[in-house]
Amino acid sequence: MYLYQLTATLSAISSVLIIYVIFRTETKLSSTYYRIMFAMSIYDILGSTAFALGSLPSPSLSEEQLSKLFFSGGLRLGNEYTCKAQGFISSVSVPAVYSYNVSLCLYYACAIAFQIDRE
Repeated sequence: MYLYQLTATLSAISSVLIIYVIFRTETKLSSTYYRIMFAMSIYDILGSTAFALGSLPSPSLSEEQLSKLFFSGGLRLGNEYTCKAQGFISSVSVPAVYSYNVSLCLYYACAIAFQIDRE
């Protein structure tokens, strides 16, 4: 297993645990902080799963086609559509996680600097 697949798997597992902890609290999704963390975790699960799959959703190629690729390692069991789905999920989820991270930073900036109530 490649390092990026290991870290992506650990990230997805961690996000599942964050969601589990959120739903174990009494407030659940009633606080802004938990809603931001929940959405960020959902998108992280999607993106991390796409990265953890690696080349698996890629279409099978002939030896001649593989020799022309820069990186041809990994098992390829997919087709054109699974490859496009993986690319779409990665393209949507990674910017979404970054956006929710910015939202979390702004939330804490407002909560601390302007003493806005955290609920």
